[in-house]
Amino acid sequence: MVLIHGNRKIELFFLALLSLLFLQSCTVFRTHIDDVCAAQYKDEYPQPKASRFSLPWKVGESYRLTQGNCTLESHNLAQKQHMSFDFKMPIGTAVHAIAAGRVAAVVENFKDGVDMADDQANLIGIEHERGVISWYMHLKYNGVTVEVDDKVLRDEVIGYSGNTGNSAYPHLHLYAQQLTAECHDQENKTARLDICPHLPLSFFNASPNDRILKEFVDYTAKPY
Repeated sequence: MVLIHGNRKIELFFLALLSLLFLQSCTVFRTHIDDVCAAQYKDEYPQPKASRFSLPWKVGESYRLTQGNCTLESHNLAQKQHMSFDFKMPIGTAVHAIAAGRVAAVVENFKDGVDMADDQANLIGIEHERGVISWYMHLKYNGVTVEVDDKVLRDEVIGYSGNTGNSAYPHLHLYAQQLTAECHDQENKTARLDICPHLPLSFFNASPNDRILKEFVDYTAKPY
């Protein structure tokens, strides 16, 4: 069981397990789409206007998607990173919450360009309504502006992008999971994150307004 509660001892236990389970490599510059994976999920992406989520950066700014969903490289089904996005951005870029929620996990002690192992990515996890948890990874050293159990608003700055963990270049690694009855014990505040489903995400304020984001496209966060 992975524990997702604000108690400090629980937090440390959670982080140790999380680092082993989820901090996969983001080391590719050119990717190949897994057609089987893409076909499996293509109908599950919401239309952008119906999405609950905004892009994770300041309105008016633009960043390039360098690796999208369902690649044969590191965003694949085998590594359970198939619904992940990599957005290339300079170290120190403000990262915004994609929706309102509660901070469930924080790591910020690893150093950019020095701590580059799989289990050395700084990160934030935010629980949202309807049992969704979003993850923001490879953040900069001491680059988190929130604490566990803080309530955050959509578009609030929660930290700063970096280059920690298994990362070939500074970028933000983003994905979300559904805390289902099968993987989440709500009463005891525990979750088996290794079996929680990963969610196809679209963003209501992305320009271009693609339902499924395309690699090597620069996406701008529009006002809303």
